[in-house]
Amino acid sequence: MRHLLFILLIIFQFQFCLEAQKSSLDMNSPNAGFFGLVLGFLNSSVSCSGDSYCIIFATPVPNGNLAQFDTSGGQNGISGGDAKCQSGAANAGMNTTYTYKAIMALAETRTPPFQTSPGIYTPGINWVLYPDKEYRRPDNTLIKKTDSNSLFIFPLDNSIIVDSNIYSLTGLSVNVSTITTWNTSPNNCSDWMSTNGGISVNYGIGNSATVNSFSGSGAGATCSDSTSSVIYCAQQ
Repeated sequence: MRHLLFILLIIFQFQFCLEAQKSSLDMNSPNAGFFGLVLGFLNSSVSCSGDSYCIIFATPVPNGNLAQFDTSGGQNGISGGDAKCQSGAANAGMNTTYTYKAIMALAETRTPPFQTSPGIYTPGINWVLYPDKEYRRPDNTLIKKTDSNSLFIFPLDNSIIVDSNIYSLTGLSVNVSTITTWNTSPNNCSDWMSTNGGISVNYGIGNSATVNSFSGSGAGATCSDSTSSVIYCAQQ
């Protein structure tokens, strides 16, 4: 019994040290080392909110029916997109102690903060970008730092991906004519549940650093596209 109590005491002290390390440990850093590995083992997920930066990457999708990937038992396109991001991170060999979610929009499910007038915003719903946070590609290339409302102000420092023939399904509409406003578009492959190529979808152009990186329509991506469509995924 005394040996058991001693072992439990050691485990408690070690866990206390790990918790103390959390606030200063950047799990994205290659220097995370031993504590990073142990924290990853003891925690089902960690957050990049306290790291020096978060990662955005793109993962391929076969068409606009993202609901097919919903593992929650429902038919939710956003949940399906999130599941595809998580599996995409694993397939790419990324750190899966983090959660990854799709940068996509769907009314009443996931929406960006909306600027009603200069400097005045209404909160988004389940938005996946952090405020005042630097985002990078997996290769460490800076994409952009978000503003205090968890949005990118264009142009980006660098595009999210580099291939101009790749299109990211977003369902977002971004307007920069007067003030930069991020909106939820109805062009979303029928709530991310359709493979009909005749249905409109808003998308981002792969190698763009302008508003077109998130918001475009017309010729390009379609809901039936099986070769050039991706979704943007943000580390949480």
